[in-house]
Amino acid sequence: MPPRPVRNPPNPWLSSDVEWLEPQRARLEIYEERLREALPERAGRVLHRIRETRGGELDDRRFGVRMRGTGPYARAIGDLFDAAARRLGLEGGRGGDEAASTFRRPAHGQLQLL
Repeated sequence: MPPRPVRNPPNPWLSSDVEWLEPQRARLEIYEERLREALPERAGRVLHRIRETRGGELDDRRFGVRMRGTGPYARAIGDLFDAAARRLGLEGGRGGDEAASTFRRPAHGQLQLL
């Protein structure tokens, strides 16, 4: 008896019947909804400031740009962070060589995961 060809079950992820909700858009919708629930009178101002630092969008997915803002408000936030880091004695502010110099390897080698 010859072997029968095996057919894989249909992949629902490749179906054109599935309507995809882009993960980023869904995340931003949830963020905006919760912000409006928590701060109904200030949500518009908060969203406006975020858009000002992101070129009119709530988020920018480009590599190297996503977690950074631009413009005067983004610079002001960075300056506040640097001032707080200096006040707390964290002169490097945003990490650097001193963070790596404090790392010590475990004395007994690599720990077992399981």
